[in-house]
Amino acid sequence: MARQRDPGPSLMPFSDSITRLFVGNGAQAMDVKTLKRLNIGAVLNCAPNVCKDPVKKDHMKFISYATVDAHDDSTFSILSTCLDDATSFVDAAHARGKGVLVHCMAGSNRSATLGMAYILSRDKPNLFDLFEEASMVRPSILQNQSFQLQLCQLAKGLNCLTRRESDNVRNKKKVK
Repeated sequence: MARQRDPGPSLMPFSDSITRLFVGNGAQAMDVKTLKRLNIGAVLNCAPNVCKDPVKKDHMKFISYATVDAHDDSTFSILSTCLDDATSFVDAAHARGKGVLVHCMAGSNRSATLGMAYILSRDKPNLFDLFEEASMVRPSILQNQSFQLQLCQLAKGLNCLTRRESDNVRNKKKVK
């Protein structure tokens, strides 16, 4: 009997602020039934060198696919290399009313970094609150310290490292 690969955590929206953005792994990208159920109409593969052709071509009429060639490597500048293309793809899918799955091999570093960078650029939340929220959905995210640093640099440039009064009000509402 063939062993089935563990798909990892179930797909859930990556952030409360963007309910149509999902981060996952290669196995989840192949689960067309779940993608359709969640209205995910676009899949961005951040690891095309290790996650080849995620689903059969006949599903391409339902789901649009794109790739960014991100490397889970401490010397790779993921945001300057991939964020613009990822943002354009996510925005186009959202404009069509579709959810987007951003995935890499494990759903931990490349996809999580680009997902968080997208949310930071769009909504400008506090980085640490965003990380806490995202890690509740995907507990093993951002093990790559270089990607952590790049997100911190982006957040600093967007003024997303300090709490704003609106963040404090939002967090108080969550506690109640």
